Amino acid sequence: MASYALGLVILSAVNGAVTTIIVSSSLFEPVRRAVTKRLRPESMLSELLTCDMCVGTWVGGLIAALAVPWLGLTGLDALYAGLITAFATMIGGAVWKRLADLY
Repeated sequence: MASYALGLVILSAVNGAVTTIIVSSSLFEPVRRAVTKRLRPESMLSELLTCDMCVGTWVGGLIAALAVPWLGLTGLDALYAGLITAFATMIGGAVWKRLADLY
């Protein structure tokens, strides 16, 4: 159980880092600018690329989708673990992002 909790902490940190890179880094600035220029700034895709919680949710879902098969889970175990992993990494990623914004 402790290793699963440590795994969630690490995956949460990964979620926070990926979310920060997509939403506010200079690396993705050209992508965000191009999408906003091509589409309206209030379009769903433009909003997705600039919203911490939106990107964090999708990244958490992707992490869960990749982590569950890697853990070898199937059936209801996979469903429950996937939901918990997605939620934990999403919330953890938001916490990591807020902590990083403090410095």
